[in-house]
Amino acid sequence: MLRHLSALWRNIFKRRHLDQELDEELQSYVELVAAEKQSRGMPAGQAYREARREFESVARVKEEVRDVRAGAAMDTLVQDFRYAFRILAGNISFSAIVIVTLALGIGANLQFSL
Repeated sequence: MLRHLSALWRNIFKRRHLDQELDEELQSYVELVAAEKQSRGMPAGQAYREARREFESVARVKEEVRDVRAGAAMDTLVQDFRYAFRILAGNISFSAIVIVTLALGIGANLQFSL
């Protein structure tokens, strides 16, 4: 349990550091595969391209790693709230209509439920 909380804390507050470490690890893996291909006689540029192709999409691998980290659901929820606030802040008149509609709806339901 303590290990899970520690991982959650690290994933929430040290995300940039973890992402940087992930980038470095993925880059070193691609370079290792490219070096192996070079040692077999492939030219350097072609070896690097082949290593990247074998590794497929680096962005997809990063997303898969982020999805299995502790707190991934909370991170997604925070991103959704940020997006919602950005959209609402971008269109003030729509935001005002939404807020008034919600206030009237909640008020009406409270009035009838009491």
